[in-house]
Amino acid sequence: MTLRKLPEVRRAILPLLLLGALIVGVSSAGGRALASTTVVVEVVGQGQVTSSAPNTGINCGNGKAACYLTFTTGTSITLTTSAASGWTFDSWPSATCGGSGTTCTFTASGASMVVEADFRSTGAGTTQSTLAVTYSGKGFVSAPENAPHGSTIDCGTDGTTPTTQCGWTELTGSTLTIFETPSGGGSFSGWGGACSGQSASCTVHLTSDASASATWAAAGATQMLSVTLTGSGSVSGGGIHCPSTCSTSEPAGALVTLTANASSGYVFTGWGSPCSGTSSCTVTMAADTSVTATFSPVLSVTVNGAGNVSGGSGAINCGSGANICSANFAQNASVTLVATPSTGATFNGWTGACGGTSTTCTVSMVAARSVVANFSNGFTLSVTVSGNGTVSGGGISCGSQGSVCSVVPASNTSVTLSAQPDSGNTFSGWGGACSGTSTTCTVSMTAAKSVSATFSSGGGGPPQLSVSVSGSGRVSGGGISCGDGAATCSVNETAGASVTLSESPASGYTFSGWGGSCGGTSTTCTVKVQSSTSVSATFAKKTKSAGKKAKLTSLGKPVVKPGGTGFQVTLRFRTTVGGVARVHGRRAGRVASTLSLRLAAGPASIRIPVAKAGYYVFTLQIGKNALSWRACLGTCGSALKSPAFVLIREAPEASRAGEGWSLVVHARANLTSDVRVVVSRAGRKVVNLHVLGRAGEISIPPFLLGPGSYSLKLTATDAYGRVRTLVWVVALAR
Repeated sequence: MTLRKLPEVRRAILPLLLLGALIVGVSSAGGRALASTTVVVEVVGQGQVTSSAPNTGINCGNGKAACYLTFTTGTSITLTTSAASGWTFDSWPSATCGGSGTTCTFTASGASMVVEADFRSTGAGTTQSTLAVTYSGKGFVSAPENAPHGSTIDCGTDGTTPTTQCGWTELTGSTLTIFETPSGGGSFSGWGGACSGQSASCTVHLTSDASASATWAAAGATQMLSVTLTGSGSVSGGGIHCPSTCSTSEPAGALVTLTANASSGYVFTGWGSPCSGTSSCTVTMAADTSVTATFSPVLSVTVNGAGNVSGGSGAINCGSGANICSANFAQNASVTLVATPSTGATFNGWTGACGGTSTTCTVSMVAARSVVANFSNGFTLSVTVSGNGTVSGGGISCGSQGSVCSVVPASNTSVTLSAQPDSGNTFSGWGGACSGTSTTCTVSMTAAKSVSATFSSGGGGPPQLSVSVSGSGRVSGGGISCGDGAATCSVNETAGASVTLSESPASGYTFSGWGGSCGGTSTTCTVKVQSSTSVSATFAKKTKSAGKKAKLTSLGKPVVKPGGTGFQVTLRFRTTVGGVARVHGRRAGRVASTLSLRLAAGPASIRIPVAKAGYYVFTLQIGKNALSWRACLGTCGSALKSPAFVLIREAPEASRAGEGWSLVVHARANLTSDVRVVVSRAGRKVVNLHVLGRAGEISIPPFLLGPGSYSLKLTATDAYGRVRTLVWVVALAR
């Protein structure tokens, strides 16, 4: 181990770093001894050095950066090495610690020391990496005096003569520590590159070539830092605590890190120049600096019932299987929402930031907003009563005391039904969506439901068999002929008799299953009538076979109406099967609006909010079938005089590719456009490309052609439906 003095004069810097120990500055080689001993460890190669108890604190190498510490003079210090995989400890470059022993023990003598630990690879060889240093301002970056292998890194200037020893090369994997010293009364602003922060030292794990920078500012100089907020939130860092303190003076050249925190109901959407993104913002105070922070209010949508709410140019799409129910928008933006009920449902109205029963609502995002859209789902609750009694509840009053046997409750609500037998009668039980013999039953209205209730007469008469039918079909057997136009739905049976009932669906329907005293989906059911007995049968309309393609037919041109800050576009069509419909509105080849909702078979219309004027292609897709419309919103085509749409031809480039040619087409445009490239030979298309042409150079991927003569046609359509065309003729040799 080598016990070395730290650099004098300019390099008397380590005491500034060390644990608040009592330090006396050094001005010459004859300066007074330090009141404590500072130890700096430099690791060459891949390994680790730690200090042992009770004097722990050193943990340097292999990614660990605790490479310096101050010890009380007279303390015994033990350093221990640990080699990385594929490496072994070689030596301490001095006989003081016994040469190659893996531990080194010495006494803190009052002089600062640098301890070097060398590791060597056990493999075939090693590589070397270089730490390069740059600087700005008056100051110096240096390694401790007599650092590993005689490193003399000494980079910087005092304003007159610079030092240019700015590189330190060691084995890849080494852990090196460098230090900064201001000059001319300046102040250190901070590290950059492989280093960070404003500490007077920097430790680098040299896993590859790396670079570090150091910046100093003139003492006493300041620059103004200002922060501007958009939306609701706060920014803090340095002397900034905005919105209370949004401007402050910071030391010239200082590094100030700003952090943004959004208020409730807002999200932080980004910094303005000189920062960007949404993480923290670090600015260097080389001049007066202004930073903007933008917070955007969140619009939250809740859908109650069967329907969909969409808007914000596709940012909101909630309900009917879609789940994009919140999005953030620019402060003060106007967002138009459209409520679309599912088939059979109705829109009941808005609450929250919207009100009324109009299917459209425009929300001003001056703050965070929440909107609730309420739909009824149109599901019908039907009740059938057999015998003498009444079923009531949820608007139902069906049987001997009432004739209201069907209602349409609100979506997802629960309806409680009560059975009340007439005098001299008893309640025998429920069928259909209810079961058992309790006089009450609760039905959850998640779909259309049917319920049957059976009452029997008192006095010991014969037991009664009652049947209820839901849907189009018939049940027969044991004197029963019920449903599909037949009305014999209850008969008296001999006590103990076994009765076999048979189901028969009507055309276009299928049998779904038995209920009550029967169960399952068999075509017959046998019940033993010991007492009054009720049975239900359900028939459902046949659905289209799985996988059958939808046939989509347009019912006319899109209907375009101005609305809010944009337009409302209504697409009208007919579909032969139900399913999820997805709509995309493209303007100049880019998607500008999207919507998705579930539809039933039959005629339908979809209303889409669109923010910008222009020429659009709207595409509807259900399954694998699609239907497209073209529509002008506002002024389009030749009627639009400004801005002009210019398409400029450039020469194509051809290069050999094996026995053929690779061809690249070049063109320029001043506006974004939808671009198609068609290459033909002898009237037959051989290439058909479709790309998004951004303003400026249009990027068209290269394509391969064989020898011969070709016609190339490039067609560009801008956001207002204006079409520009370029044509080339190319002859490619064999």
